Amino acid sequence: MLKLEPGQRLNDKELAEDFGISRTPVREALKRLEDEGLVESVPGSATRVTPLKPEEAKHAFTVVAALHSLAARLAVPLLKDSDIKMMEVSNNNLKVSLEQNDIIQAIQADESFHDVFYGLTPITWTQTTLFIFFRTLCFEIYNIMTLDNLKTIGER
Repeated sequence: MLKLEPGQRLNDKELAEDFGISRTPVREALKRLEDEGLVESVPGSATRVTPLKPEEAKHAFTVVAALHSLAARLAVPLLKDSDIKMMEVSNNNLKVSLEQNDIIQAIQADESFHDVFYGLTPITWTQTTLFIFFRTLCFEIYNIMTLDNLKTIGER
């Protein structure tokens, strides 16, 4: 997995070599990431991973929490025993990840937990919006959140 830090400079030639592809698809991908606000590009200069300010992450996480709540309300009436078991496993994985100070695994366990709701949400646009928004947000905020914040979230 390629790990990029906020503010890190990106070189399309190096990325192309790392992925074993030509520079054209890398440039297209960087343009899409720029359109999404995940990278910043200055023509004739540098492209870098967009830094995320803690205040922006806080507000974005509020939106994610509201979307999770909506997905849960829509999905709960549809839950089966197997869904609840999957959620219990994910929740246990989250607990273990936090105890081991493994932020990436904690985020993945949290995603697995919420994926149960997303998969049951009967409104396709909600499922798609939740999936895209949450994945993008996690990519941006895991570097600025402290383990204590994740533990607090895990306790909720």
